[in-house]
Order: sequence, then structure tokens, then C-alpha cells
Amino acid sequence: MDMMGRDMTSRKPPPKVVSREIDENIRKIYQEVVEEELPDRFKDLLAKLRGQESGDGKN
Repeated sequence: MDMMGRDMTSRKPPPKVVSREIDENIRKIYQEVVEEELPDRFKDLLAKLRGQESGDGKN
């Protein structure tokens, strides 16, 4: 019951609707993360690691 004495259980959305909304929100967040540019410090680290793998002596 809410503060007005109303039964709130009848206002819950069906579980399928809630599940679908959760799925959509997770997909949106994931897509935003995937589209983010790789930070420069990671690019620098990857370049250093590639240099070590190729044996060019850069650190």
C-alpha cells in the first residue's frame, strides 16, 4: 500500500514488459561503451606491447 492506502500491487507492469525494458536498457548501455574511443593511455600501452612483440626494442 502507498501513503494514500492504495494497493500498489495492481500497478506493477507485467514481468515480460519489465524484462524487455531491462534488456533494451542493457543493450543501449553496452552499445554506448562499445562506441567509446579507446583512451590514449591504452593506445600507448598497446603500441609498446606490439613493439616488444616485434622485437624492435622500444619500451
